[in-house]
Amino acid sequence: MFNRMDISKGGFKPPLLTTLCFTLVAWSISAHSQPDSLWTRYYNDGESGYRETCQELIRTTDGGFMIGGRCYSEAEDLRPQWFQDYYLVKVDSIGTEQWSRAYDLSHRHESFGDVVQTPDEEYLIVGESHNGRYANILRINSDSDTSWSRYYGDGELREIISMPDGTAVAAGQTSEFAEFGGADAYLVKIDEEGEVIWRGVYGGRAHDLFSSIKNHDGGFLATGLAWMVAGILAKIDSTGELEWLHYINPTDGADALNDFTVLFDGTIIAVGYADSRDGLLVKCNSEGELVWSRIYEDNDSIHDIVPLCGGGYVLICGSRAFRIDDLGDEIWEIEAEQFDFDYFHCILPMDDGGY
Repeated sequence: MFNRMDISKGGFKPPLLTTLCFTLVAWSISAHSQPDSLWTRYYNDGESGYRETCQELIRTTDGGFMIGGRCYSEAEDLRPQWFQDYYLVKVDSIGTEQWSRAYDLSHRHESFGDVVQTPDEEYLIVGESHNGRYANILRINSDSDTSWSRYYGDGELREIISMPDGTAVAAGQTSEFAEFGGADAYLVKIDEEGEVIWRGVYGGRAHDLFSSIKNHDGGFLATGLAWMVAGILAKIDSTGELEWLHYINPTDGADALNDFTVLFDGTIIAVGYADSRDGLLVKCNSEGELVWSRIYEDNDSIHDIVPLCGGGYVLICGSRAFRIDDLGDEIWEIEAEQFDFDYFHCILPMDDGGY
């Protein structure tokens, strides 16, 4: 069921060699005990000729899931291994594969950032193309065929959100407007055909980046980093104008914010890394001001946070996932090796209370 699409030529390239697989696991999670595995699915049976990595997982309107990530050929005579492509796998509600496809936009290196479903049940994929030179958005239909692909200046896009009116806003960074060789945190809003409605750049203290964005209070909240300086938390209005931006730096080292969630009272809980080496959890008020922080030593960077209905959160940080209470105290943890793979990338809540 694997297809590899060469967008520039509009054709396909056949699979070549054996490869590794990636995994989707369903858990049931209780209040205080470790989660139980309900089912596990492995994708890529060793016949596709491409090495794949899962980076994002979303629910789709048909009750299934879309898995997004990257892949590269292991055939040295095809092109260098570091030339990667976007890679998508569509699965049903119990993880059975419906289709999978790779997308080669530039004959070079594509780095996957995020995928989102649109109101008309197509998909938008963001990342960077041409060896990291250009921020890219790719739109495909529900059958995996390309609708359009566009570039949005120098830089990269890390995350995208789809709006009810068919527009979308993507977050990342661009060097197009930066001075002294740096980069600015970047937002771009597009219409259904990919035309730019507005663009905005933010930050300016260092090599700045937005890694996560969410709708909030009629505008947007975004988190990211000022490289080797601090984490960034910003609020932007619906037209792209900056309302406020805070540098979150509880360690006075190289901190960063990778992901966040917003509580009913406007409180912001964000995760990332502290001083380039430890896991970081911060609580900020509705104005983005730091209230408290927790550092998890000897942990990888925390890159995903999901709130739980009974209180607390599940955090994902590389080789482990762990549950914390509302104050950040650990309740349980699981290791990726328990499921016979190397690391966790993301977590998604299910309707039945599982993950």
